[in-house]
Amino acid sequence: MRVLFPLAVAALAVACSSSQMRQAADLMESPIVPASDAIFNAVIYTNGQLAASPQTDADWDRLRQHSARLATAATTLKGLAPAEDPALWVTQSDALGEASAAAADAITGKSLDGLLQAGSRIYDTCTTCHAVYAKDL
Repeated sequence: MRVLFPLAVAALAVACSSSQMRQAADLMESPIVPASDAIFNAVIYTNGQLAASPQTDADWDRLRQHSARLATAATTLKGLAPAEDPALWVTQSDALGEASAAAADAITGKSLDGLLQAGSRIYDTCTTCHAVYAKDL
């Protein structure tokens, strides 16, 4: 996702004002990309076998911090909706917040399956939004 970040900035320029674009791009750079990457990479299966997962309370705490940062970023993104047709932007910002909350719930319950499902929701939300506002990704 990091390689495609410059393309996202360019695409956001079309959808948002200059100030909004910079703020959205800053949020993408940090915390959205690092937080979502941490959640996406928290549970890994290889050939049907669990290859990586949070093992310690510290691992779970780091994931909790990432989900909280993602939720905060979703709220901030919502306020950056473009003046022209903001409905989808707001819907996707809300969906990111809801997916972040699902990740937090999974983390609290130390549920690997829940974390995988929340990661999928986060990914789906991001790709849906990027399909409209960052079409070059």
